[in-house]
Amino acid sequence: TQCAFKSGTQVFILTTTTPIAGPTGPTSTVPGPPGPATTDASLLAAGTVADARLPTRLQDAALGTTYANAFNKADIGTDGLASMGQSNTHYGNGVDTARLDRPQDRIKEFPISGSYANTLVTAVEPMIHQDGAVGIGPSFRAAATVVKSLPGNRDVCILGLGYGSTGFTVTNDRTWDPDNTMAGTNLYNLAVAQIDRFLALNSKNRVPWIVWQQGETDAVAAMSQATYAAYLDRMITLLRARYGSGLVFAIVSMTPQHIDSL
Repeated sequence: TQCAFKSGTQVFILTTTTPIAGPTGPTSTVPGPPGPATTDASLLAAGTVADARLPTRLQDAALGTTYANAFNKADIGTDGLASMGQSNTHYGNGVDTARLDRPQDRIKEFPISGSYANTLVTAVEPMIHQDGAVGIGPSFRAAATVVKSLPGNRDVCILGLGYGSTGFTVTNDRTWDPDNTMAGTNLYNLAVAQIDRFLALNSKNRVPWIVWQQGETDAVAAMSQATYAAYLDRMITLLRARYGSGLVFAIVSMTPQHIDSL
């Protein structure tokens, strides 16, 4: 008989002999038809098993190349999730300490400020962002979701890069406009520098995801949709040119009801 089961993003198939009850005696086993001889070495060479101790695996066509092994000792590193934008990346009104997400061993953070600046530490809510404000944003839940799809050799690191009341316009001498050289603080340049520091920690580190949560400041400044789209497209183009064309850029929006109230 064959029994298939799924673990995370991987599917395994086990082949066993079939127990058949004899007409009058105890249960006996009848082996299945013989197949071609294989060895652990040949299976590993063919990429059909993750480890010599694991059974042959059915590979999902969409995931086979990414998750070729259950644990790849040659690719131990951390995947960065950069959280960029304004205050909704990391704080709002109050912190419900009774409902904070529990830390997880495979979710890290690499703060840009505070006592643990530029240090890879276990992520603990509230996240530390550029402005040091205390609150809750979506980045931990996003990290907790994506880490479930990663093989065991990959962790996730949150890079908290948000700054309250900022946008592509210049506000309080700060801007996210990548091409602005007049503002006192270019938050895009600070974010890129922090991402680069994270990547320098380990040659196996990568940045597959950026979560962008911003828009209120530019809406209040009456920036047109076309102008905002041009700024955002420019940022995405630059980030993908720097970190890879496959970079996932997730845009988190405010509710339509809140946008209408601005």
